[in-house]
Amino acid sequence: MSYLDHARWEPDEQRILCTSQTAFARLKDLVGRPLAAKGVSIALQPSGPRQLAA
Repeated sequence: MSYLDHARWEPDEQRILCTSQTAFARLKDLVGRPLAAKGVSIALQPSGPRQLAA
C-alpha cells in the first residue's frame, strides 16, 4: 500500500484530500508548491472533525 492510497482528488474544491498524516506530509513536501501555483491545495482530514490545509 502506498501513502497515496490515503488521498482523494476533489475536483470541485481543486484539492487533494488526505486521510493520513503521512500522505499529507509527503505530498506537501514533494509537490505542494507546484500544485499551489496551479490553484490546487492539499488538505488533511483525519478521522476526527479537524482539517488542516497546505
